Amino acid sequence: MNNTIFAAGLLALIGCTGGPKLTGDGVFALASADPEHPRLRYSDGQISMNASCMIKLGNKLNPKIPPFYLNGTPVGFC
Repeated sequence: MNNTIFAAGLLALIGCTGGPKLTGDGVFALASADPEHPRLRYSDGQISMNASCMIKLGNKLNPKIPPFYLNGTPVGFC
């Protein structure tokens, strides 16, 4: 009984804090050392190898553009 109450309270607390922000179709922005350029966690669970755009250097990654997979690792675009 106590474990059930603890689990329900923990889930409620996580819901209140918001957790990672859902920004696209199952894509999450992850906190990083540079808050202006977060890496993206894609719906398949993999994290982008880059934190800023490969095409326009310094731009943020766009969570609505699907990644290109290089050797099985996602590369995000802007």
